[in-house]
Amino acid sequence: MSDSEKRRLVELCSDRRVPLIEDDIYGDLQHAGPRPLPAKAFDTDGNVILCSSFSKTLAPGARIGWMCGGRHSAALRLAKFASSGASPAVLQEVIAEILKSGGYERHLTRLRGTYARYVMQMASAVSRCFPTGTRMTQPCGGFVIWVELPRGLDSLALFEVAIRQGVNFAPGPLFSATGRYRNFLRLNCGRPWTPALEAAVARLGRLAVQMRR
Repeated sequence: MSDSEKRRLVELCSDRRVPLIEDDIYGDLQHAGPRPLPAKAFDTDGNVILCSSFSKTLAPGARIGWMCGGRHSAALRLAKFASSGASPAVLQEVIAEILKSGGYERHLTRLRGTYARYVMQMASAVSRCFPTGTRMTQPCGGFVIWVELPRGLDSLALFEVAIRQGVNFAPGPLFSATGRYRNFLRLNCGRPWTPALEAAVARLGRLAVQMRR
């Protein structure tokens, strides 16, 4: 969303007294242009709950996140304690030391460049191997690509065939409460580009071509 749209959304939620929960787990992984401002930047009355995590930037297994709860902070602390108790103290201390040392920013600088390269390699493979008429996003951050298949192709049917051949992806309807995006899929670009991964993308593209016939 543009900054002006974020501002309008924040104002709308504030006027209606509807808390806005903002998931910003990919915000630090911007690899083209400046880091986008979160909606929280336009929050003047504490109505936006900004959530993020170190799972996408440091270690998926750490499961350490954080939030700026604004005027909802007290209720959120109680809810967190009631649902999951305390978070691992040792892991929190380790991450705190990384943040204090300045190592986190150096790590992010390298990681952004790495993900930019992985995304470019995946996009190039999709362009070569998928059916004519396929379109995809050109993300400025993160490590996923949203692919739009030609109309008539069903990503759920493609998934059923692909998974039997050892190729996994996220079909579009997983991201809809109403079954939309049947001809969409999401590809994860977070792994190093290898011959095996390139072969898997090519295999998925061939399956999509065959289903279109």
